[in-house]
Amino acid sequence: MDYRSNGEKLADEMTKLVNTLGGSEEADVFVRAMMRQHRTLQQKFFKEIVLAYIEEVCNAPDSAFDARNEATRTVCEGLARFLLENGYATRERDVDGSRPVRVLEMPFI
Repeated sequence: MDYRSNGEKLADEMTKLVNTLGGSEEADVFVRAMMRQHRTLQQKFFKEIVLAYIEEVCNAPDSAFDARNEATRTVCEGLARFLLENGYATRERDVDGSRPVRVLEMPFI
């Protein structure tokens, strides 16, 4: 299975969904549908999609942001601070000396 192409296809489909949402009602339908999924799948979605996106945004270079998505970075950095302060993330020094956010494994509840 080619995970890269599947992941890219999913990103394209999610982008199309977000771009064509007729307002928050359709987003609410998606969120409610996710909440009806198996609890383990909810946890995996949160860890492997939501937290991974927060981590990626926090570690992205300044050139990835402008006025259209600056609020996303601000919110993700606030969430990362919460995760860091509560032991769900760390800052590890990379080979290049940077200190990217690393989200730790989330315990299954």
